[in-house]
Amino acid sequence: MLSVSMVQGAHAVNLNAMAAWAFLVWEISLTLDDEVEHIWRLPNTPIKWLYFFIRYFGLASQTGHRIFSMWIASTMTATPLICTTFHTLLAVTAQSLLTCMHIILMLRVFALYNRKRWIGILLLSLLAAQNATQAVCMVYVVPALTFNPMCHLDQMPRVAAMHSFVTLSTQIFILGLTVVQYFVALRAGWGRTPLMKLMIRDGALAFIATSAVSFSATIFIIFQVDALGIHFLWWSQAIISIAGARLIVNMQRLAIPQRQDPAVLTTDFYHIEYFRD
Repeated sequence: MLSVSMVQGAHAVNLNAMAAWAFLVWEISLTLDDEVEHIWRLPNTPIKWLYFFIRYFGLASQTGHRIFSMWIASTMTATPLICTTFHTLLAVTAQSLLTCMHIILMLRVFALYNRKRWIGILLLSLLAAQNATQAVCMVYVVPALTFNPMCHLDQMPRVAAMHSFVTLSTQIFILGLTVVQYFVALRAGWGRTPLMKLMIRDGALAFIATSAVSFSATIFIIFQVDALGIHFLWWSQAIISIAGARLIVNMQRLAIPQRQDPAVLTTDFYHIEYFRD
């Protein structure tokens, strides 16, 4: 039998999940014109497909959760295996979106450092370490998951906080590399160009958004917050999807009027002309 607090918690989680889904749909409709103008016309490069993945995979995940939640609410027949499978897929989805976001940020840093090999190796190693940490955490976390009759987590094993810590460290490192190159650009005389300002602004905003997600996850795990603490899971997918898509659109918007100027760093990511003496 469901307790009053359990029903209230489930209701709050479902409301937040619906709000996050609605916010993501609203954002997509709001920026669809920019998508058509700046993304659809791009050739079939990885950056174009990164955009479509982070934009619409997040929406598909949120939609799938809404369908699953309505099924649970109407049938109340979810077994522990079904709940475990669902939350495992949710974790994989969240990690996929986060990895996509980090790839976008790393491509920007790679461009800033003139595609130097050591930077590429460093960034790839960092990305591999983060995903390896997620895999290790899942090995320990998944068997220990417990659920209430609404298929919501009772608690999250504290070992999962390791992944949040590694994620936050990755974001700090990426932002640090961007800031270092920004000061190098200032000394060289081109640090105040529109592109550099955009790189710093968007990089800082992406850092704030993703760090807030990682910090919320850490608090939830360490202090064993009840079902109400799961709100950030649904908002995290929406925030990462929105931030990643806007990073790409903003760069492409700036690139279009400047592609004919050889003194400007354009943002096709794979056709980059860097400032050279």
